[in-house]
Amino acid sequence: MMAPKSRNVHRVWIKHVWQVTVLNRGLGGTSVIGAYCKGQDSPVFRLCLTDKTLSLIRKDRETPQAELSLSSIRSCGSLKNFFYLEVGRSSVTGAGELWMETEDSNIAQNVHQTVF
Repeated sequence: MMAPKSRNVHRVWIKHVWQVTVLNRGLGGTSVIGAYCKGQDSPVFRLCLTDKTLSLIRKDRETPQAELSLSSIRSCGSLKNFFYLEVGRSSVTGAGELWMETEDSNIAQNVHQTVF
């Protein structure tokens, strides 16, 4: 009997996860993020932070819709229950802003302080 082949699995350690709704403005309305499709409800994503990336994963999927390098983030901030990122042209999405809505202002502030 042969031993099963070991899989070379690359594990990514996610440090933080937040549930966000990507807004249909700026990069949120582009096909790269794919947040808005005809006939679908508001897109709910998991915003996942690792030591090198910030990923947007649709709540009903397991693979990232977009994976942003932390080095491509120019600025970020929060306003009420909204969190935004400004990314540069080296980002997979290209340059622009990505706006997300959280459940409340405390979560938006927490995302901002953690990512910043």
